[in-house]
Amino acid sequence: MALRSWLLAAVTCAALLGITMPIQQVEASENGGMGCAACTLVVGLLEQSAQIHNRTLTQEAEVMCQWLPGFLATVCADLMGIVGPLVFPIVEDTGSPDIACNFITLCKNETAVCRLFPTPPAIKTEAQYLELMGSVRSKFAEPPKIDIVSLVCDKAPQLCKYFHMFLGIPNPRRLAEKFGISPPSLPTIDLDKDKFSDAATLRGYDWRGKDCDDLDASIFPGRKSNDAFADSNCNGIVGLDTTTGESYEDEWCNNTGAMGIALLGDSATAHFRIPAEYLTAGEWNSTTFNFLLPLLENEGDWPMLSWGTGFVNASSIPVGNIRGPMNSLYTYMKELNQCNNNDYQNMGVNGADSSNLKDWATFLNRNGSDTTKPVKPIMVFFSMIGNDVCGAEQNFVHMTTPEDYLQNVIAGILEVDSFVPPNSMIILVPLVDGRILYDTMHDRIHPIGKTNNDVTYEDLYNYLNCLDASPCWGWMNSNETVRNTTWKIASSLNAQLPIAINVTASQVKNVKVYYPGEVMDKAISSAGVPLWELIEPVDGFHPSQTGNALIAKAYWTKLQSMGILPPANPFNEQIIAKFGL
Repeated sequence: MALRSWLLAAVTCAALLGITMPIQQVEASENGGMGCAACTLVVGLLEQSAQIHNRTLTQEAEVMCQWLPGFLATVCADLMGIVGPLVFPIVEDTGSPDIACNFITLCKNETAVCRLFPTPPAIKTEAQYLELMGSVRSKFAEPPKIDIVSLVCDKAPQLCKYFHMFLGIPNPRRLAEKFGISPPSLPTIDLDKDKFSDAATLRGYDWRGKDCDDLDASIFPGRKSNDAFADSNCNGIVGLDTTTGESYEDEWCNNTGAMGIALLGDSATAHFRIPAEYLTAGEWNSTTFNFLLPLLENEGDWPMLSWGTGFVNASSIPVGNIRGPMNSLYTYMKELNQCNNNDYQNMGVNGADSSNLKDWATFLNRNGSDTTKPVKPIMVFFSMIGNDVCGAEQNFVHMTTPEDYLQNVIAGILEVDSFVPPNSMIILVPLVDGRILYDTMHDRIHPIGKTNNDVTYEDLYNYLNCLDASPCWGWMNSNETVRNTTWKIASSLNAQLPIAINVTASQVKNVKVYYPGEVMDKAISSAGVPLWELIEPVDGFHPSQTGNALIAKAYWTKLQSMGILPPANPFNEQIIAKFGL
């Protein structure tokens, strides 16, 4: 049980940290990378909670573990039984989570001594800090070395996929080849293998329309049929109109411009979000972590609340601090035509970039060439908005070149066009101007610093860069020149999008491709609310719930102004009255 505890606790630590980055960066990270960051974060939060409740670290760990849901409570208790005796005495001796995690070798000093928290009050210089670290090593017995990545991926490959969830492996096929794990963009529970599920998490209907019969591969969201006797497209519209003898689907849906929506994107598309209370020790209680297991199963993402495919009210989620409404392109599409009910697919994957567009497209269910199961047209967003210029590497060479970006987008367009039905469309979303992140957040207190008012977002950004573990060195950087150069490169990539449309114009047969411009950036600049409210408080990187709603509204308004949306269904009121959708 101890090994299993280590593995799952490592996943939990990564979840609490809330950072996405490619695993090859974790493997190559200097100074300890993600393992160091996770250790320092969790130990620091435990220390803060012990301070608040006037308990020892051991007592606080016991209470915190009891608050975790399901098997995680046992996992946590076993983990603390192993790590606690190694770490807690050092924290109590020095007052420094940074030194404690360095001592157990999760943090290293290969190129720098990285610190998240302020040094102990008695320490005034770097030399004194190094001397304190040396005294700790002479006072305590040398601990065993801990390699989280190896523990998870080599000792228990069945759990390795969870590292994709939080470390954002851009190419999950790498995991599939090495460990026999299915790509994460497909539902885990899919009995009829139609790429839809009747389970919510694990890439189920939180991500794509709910399968109303998971034993029949001919029944799935997005089908085009008359549904006289069975709801073969799962939109809730089924049966015959006895006055006309026609099916309601024929009368009220066919020839009304019904169209599904799909997004091929990254963590912003998937709505990556770690609840701020997870990293605020003063807010921990017996209910704080109740939603942790579903969050793990959804890869740290909230697609059901996202700007593209959200469909539930935020108030229905048993997690605090979800501030902001739920607006999404899917809900707007459903309002436009009630026949679009349940027709959505979110292929957002943490860490993905433009090189994944062609692969991600193959995970869609929209085969227009299968005449036995005809499907409706679909609107597909290419929304890789950050990772082509993001990563932990502290240089500009790793960023996607304009030439490669253009070829990636062209390949994605042609792949989608090769199988979707006629009258579909592709919407190209550019990279965003991430300079807003540092400009808005750098001097604000991060949730982990809330207890003692001692850690700002700039502190966090610098710490992650020191560890070579930042999800985006280019944006999350105190160096203005780096941020401006990153935007210059991002702009050069965005300039390729109109070119991609021109290059593919004579090649595509089933889609029309559109580039609405920098919709997100314009929406943010005219938001009318404090800009920090648009950014997730834990990672200081992704759009918040308010930000997601703003993006959805901005894109919908833009698509309306472009005149490319289907007309409103004149039978919407009858559909609602009859079927209550």
